[in-house]
Amino acid sequence: MRNMILAVIGLLLLGCSGGQSSNSTMTVSGVAATGAAVSGTIFLKDSAGHELSMATTDGTFSFDVSALKPPFMLKASWGGKTMYSFAAAAGTANITPLTQMIVAAAASSTDLDAAYQAPSPTTFSTIAANLPAATANLRNSLKPLLASYGADMDPISGKFSANGSGMDGLLDHVAVTSVSGTVSITDRSSGATLFSATASPALANSVSAMNWANDSAAVAQDPDLKVSEAGDGLAVWWSYTGTGYGASVIQARWLNSEQSATQISTATGFAMMPKVAIDGNGNAVVVWMQSDNQLNNVWVNRYVAGSGWGSPKKLTSAVSSATGPSGVPSIAIDAAGNAVIMWNQSDAAVSSHFDVYTSQYSVANNAWSTPAMLSTGTNSAYGYKVVANNSGTAAVIYNQFQRTDGRGGNGDASDIWVATGTTAGGFATRTKVSSSANPIYGQGSLAIDPAGDILAAWIQNNNSGYFDVWASRQPAGGSWEAPKTVANSVTGECYSPEVALDAHGNAFATWEQQLDTEGRQYVAASHYSAASGVWDAPAEISENIGNTYDQHIAVDPSGNATLVWYQIESAAVTVRSAQYLQSSGWGISQLIATMGAAYDGYTVFPVPRVAVNSSGKSIIIWGTGSM
Repeated sequence: MRNMILAVIGLLLLGCSGGQSSNSTMTVSGVAATGAAVSGTIFLKDSAGHELSMATTDGTFSFDVSALKPPFMLKASWGGKTMYSFAAAAGTANITPLTQMIVAAAASSTDLDAAYQAPSPTTFSTIAANLPAATANLRNSLKPLLASYGADMDPISGKFSANGSGMDGLLDHVAVTSVSGTVSITDRSSGATLFSATASPALANSVSAMNWANDSAAVAQDPDLKVSEAGDGLAVWWSYTGTGYGASVIQARWLNSEQSATQISTATGFAMMPKVAIDGNGNAVVVWMQSDNQLNNVWVNRYVAGSGWGSPKKLTSAVSSATGPSGVPSIAIDAAGNAVIMWNQSDAAVSSHFDVYTSQYSVANNAWSTPAMLSTGTNSAYGYKVVANNSGTAAVIYNQFQRTDGRGGNGDASDIWVATGTTAGGFATRTKVSSSANPIYGQGSLAIDPAGDILAAWIQNNNSGYFDVWASRQPAGGSWEAPKTVANSVTGECYSPEVALDAHGNAFATWEQQLDTEGRQYVAASHYSAASGVWDAPAEISENIGNTYDQHIAVDPSGNATLVWYQIESAAVTVRSAQYLQSSGWGISQLIATMGAAYDGYTVFPVPRVAVNSSGKSIIIWGTGSM
């Protein structure tokens, strides 16, 4: 709306709570704009199908609706384009891309042309009834974006000026599109997707990257992310505080409510690789490794909703002094806040020997248990992850070498083990879930659903000489099923599998797939149906515009998935995402960020992460890694 003269006609409304006016004229007025003022025709229809129209060159409009029957639907038409808004009664009703999103959500349809062309009292009354909730939902979903422009106002009834700030500044810099029932907000200058959601149900299955940017990613080393039930994302990362060894701290930031980060580690030592978990009440636990006299130890800090962060605590001081440095920890939490962490610890007395340890946090006791060894202590163990569901069922996965001299390395035979238990009671049952027929490459992944179904995946050699994705499933209360090959490759290796489950036992597996014949690498995925017990044929998710790396997936309870990765393209390194919807399957990839010249994708690279809550709200961030 640059250089636009904004005129908002004053409203004198009969019968409103503010009192009755002596002037009987009632108007619907506002501004139509998309970032520039609409120069075209504005239409208004009432619920009885009566229509008014007027021309505008500066986007402003006003209709006398004294003789019409509310509610009213509005349409802006210019250059073969249309855009809609709605007014439950006389008053201000702007027409912008955001009002179109609201009306589509209230109507549970992106086909607003049909609603306007064939108006009915039922359709209009439905939109009017849903409009307040749809407006509140959009404002809540876009809160970080609106706040960054000082535009946290009702997009329909709010008033704004054409001065390049506030709502005007927002519309100048973003574009809103609707394709096949999905609405998206993109940055006009970069083309990056800031937000997308389905119009029906209203703004559901949302994916947001609007509260993060490359300047955040530049200081965020190896971030992790979770989304609270309230929809707020908690990002944690490590950042340098100086030069040289021993100068880094752990930072945490609530994305919707905080613009600045909070240091949650001590200021001494080298703190890195944090992991975060959030319980059902918005409390959080962050775990990381931190140097202590050149040896890494496991540290934790808790966030209590309403109180804030506590003091950092070192956990591995309770382990025997005979042990060596700790590895990167993994964490899981239940709905009540009971947590489990897992890490590996080297043995100072045996070369190349590692054991995996666990510790549990009890909400009732407000204390961590003494770290306990989970592996045998004889066979070296590595490659671990812990998961838990809301009810407290927990499981851990790790890789263990078969040789019993305490050592292990590349080329040595190993197995995938899963231990099951609870967040409160630890892990009593250990099961070898892989077949010993072919060598294991490791890279295990684990997922659990609300019922307690557990899914494990790993990389294992096939008879063609390549490493494939294998998986095994344990139904709740049942036994582990025989391993199945998810991806049987005869053209290249599979790497870095990741699995996730929905609330009904259906699953996704995703991995990096090489194609030796074409010399490229792409993101692949397969869907598992709990009803049939079958994995779908692997699908190529990323577009063939460059090699892909570091893919991660988040799945909501309904089975919708969001996948992120980074890609080395011909002109730049990018972060991209794709979404799987139950109604339509995999969509095309979306650009999330284009990295600067310092990122070559090999020595300096983005680190993308995605998380989702039980309502289906996904958030994407990305950080920086280096070699």
